[in-house]
Amino acid sequence: TRVRNSRSWRYRAPELWQEEDPPAPTPTMDIFALGGLMFLLASDTKPFSMITSDDVFFAVRLNRPVHPNWEDQKFTQGFWLDLPRSCMQHNPRERPHIRHVQACVENTMAEA
Repeated sequence: TRVRNSRSWRYRAPELWQEEDPPAPTPTMDIFALGGLMFLLASDTKPFSMITSDDVFFAVRLNRPVHPNWEDQKFTQGFWLDLPRSCMQHNPRERPHIRHVQACVENTMAEA
């Protein structure tokens, strides 16, 4: 499918891996992608670098959550520990709202 052959598949929300036409973009899909970018910043490694797009495709199709290689994450303090994980939840309803993400970042910046 189009998603599996894309170079940006690592940042695609699980709901975009459907066989039929993908759903319209939603803020929760953006939050998933933001979580992937945070993972990249925190680890200097692309999310899901240890698996293939086919692995992700079949896991999602079987409703099995797939997570990036969390052990590669180098920054593990403050919001870097939990926020990327919460943003990359398999279930879109479990991902945080952008206001929560913004508050976490602002709080960390204020503490620095």
